[in-house]
Amino acid sequence: FPYEPPEGYADEEPLDTQPFHLTLRDEPVTDEEHARHWENYKGAARYLSDELPKLIDRVDWDALFIISDHSEMFGEHGFRGHEYGIWPELVHVPAVALGDEVPERDIDGVTSILDIHKTILDLSEIETDDFIRGRNLFEDDFDDDRAVYAESTGVGQYSPDATGILAEIPPEWD
Repeated sequence: FPYEPPEGYADEEPLDTQPFHLTLRDEPVTDEEHARHWENYKGAARYLSDELPKLIDRVDWDALFIISDHSEMFGEHGFRGHEYGIWPELVHVPAVALGDEVPERDIDGVTSILDIHKTILDLSEIETDDFIRGRNLFEDDFDDDRAVYAESTGVGQYSPDATGILAEIPPEWD
C-alpha cells in the first residue's frame, strides 16, 4: 500500500484507505473497496513484471535473486495488509534466481531467506564458519522435512493510549 500502479496498469481508481484501517473498522469491506485494492495491487504486479526484465537485461548477472519479504492479505482470516503475524499467506512468497551461475531447477521444498544468504556466500567463495545458517540452494537436496521459522514484531501502531481507528487494535496484536 498504496496500491497505485502507473497509468495503463490501474484498473480501478486507487483507494486511499489503508488496508489496516479496513481491518479495524466496524463496517464490512465493500465489494468496491476490495476491487479497488485488489485490482490495483495486481496492476502494480503487472507493471513490475513488465519493467523488471528491462533492468535484468542491462547487466550480465552471475546470480540475481528476486524475493519478497512478505505478501499481503486481501480478506483472508478477516485481515487486510501484512501486519498480522506469520500466516502462511504472508510468509509463503516466491523467490527467483537467475544468471550465469544459476543452475536450471525448481525447488518445491521448504526454503528460507537464510538459504539465499548461504548460496550467495558460497557463490562468492566466501568462507563461512559453522554458525552460518542456511543451505546452498544450488547444491543441497531439499527432500527433507526441516523446520523453517518466521517471526513477527507485532503491530507497530499499537498503543494503549491510541485514539481514533488505532484505538481499535486489540492489545494481543502487540
